[in-house]
Amino acid sequence: MRALSGLGAGVAATLLVVGIATAFSPSEKQVISALRARIVALEDRVTALETERPAFAFSNITAVVGPPCHPGACYTDISWNVEPCATGQVEYGLTSAYGAVTTKESRLLCFHRQRIRGLDPDTDYHYRLIATDGAGAVALHTFS
Repeated sequence: MRALSGLGAGVAATLLVVGIATAFSPSEKQVISALRARIVALEDRVTALETERPAFAFSNITAVVGPPCHPGACYTDISWNVEPCATGQVEYGLTSAYGAVTTKESRLLCFHRQRIRGLDPDTDYHYRLIATDGAGAVALHTFS
């Protein structure tokens, strides 16, 4: 395609997208037509992948409080399952504004368990589970 060879990629793409193909030979027009069809097919596949992304499903959420303790020395173990597999993290605090967060897991897992330390006895806490899948989509689940 000699007419496109000296042009930058952006200009060549613009010519293909806008459809300015009048200066090209029949064989070059055929190549342009095939490229257009491929671009459309790739755009359709990207759209399909974006809509096929499964919704997050949280399940088996438990919060097990440790043994009797002194203020600031209590803990709770929070565990949960999530599909699709994701990294996990827990925000927590005395109100729904939370204020504290656990370390984000570095691997994509379907089962998560995190221990939260430094809690006070006989105190209600708010929790928010944060799951981030491999594509960067984030899902939240809150409970108290």
